[in-house]
Amino acid sequence: MKRMAFTLAEVLITLGIIGVVAAITLPTLINNYQKMVWVNQLKKSISIVENGFKLAMAEDEVDNLKDTRLFQIIENDSITMNEPLFNKFSEEMGKYFKIVDKQFNIDYVAGYKTLSGNIYQEGDGEPSSIIYLADGSKLFLTLGNWGISYGPMGNIMIDVNGDKKPNTMGRDYFSFVLMPNGKLILDVAAENCIEYGYGCAARIIENGWKMDY
Repeated sequence: MKRMAFTLAEVLITLGIIGVVAAITLPTLINNYQKMVWVNQLKKSISIVENGFKLAMAEDEVDNLKDTRLFQIIENDSITMNEPLFNKFSEEMGKYFKIVDKQFNIDYVAGYKTLSGNIYQEGDGEPSSIIYLADGSKLFLTLGNWGISYGPMGNIMIDVNGDKKPNTMGRDYFSFVLMPNGKLILDVAAENCIEYGYGCAARIIENGWKMDY
């Protein structure tokens, strides 16, 4: 009886086809997986930030961040936050967040990219103070906008994976406004996502927690 078998040429052709298909589909699969990772990290970061500030309110038995001991440290609406005041603020903040490091007044966009790939230059952004959290994320607090007598408490930029790349607005780096009730709200509409990356958090949330860009 004859036994059917593949020839060496047929095997090589088949492997070649598999290689081509893998080369075409693998980058897309990896890219989609990475997007899913960033989105999950974003979800987690939002939860950590909101829960931390809610804990501060609960401990002080108030329903407004402006009435917490944490924000009473900020005594006026001065546009300047000096380093001793930031150190005191971050020390108090450490009661509600797992802080591993901090930096005062860093140019928050230096070294970051827009969604279209343009690199921010030093001086493109206003100084922010950075809080590094134990989960690997970091928070950029625009303390110059924070105050205890008016509306939003300030701006918080979240890098969901800290110093790890891509350090790109709309990928692993997102912008929010902190409200007096401890909630993070979206500071830019979803339609502004493409190109610069601002508004991408809104787009992700509106699309059912999917990064479709």
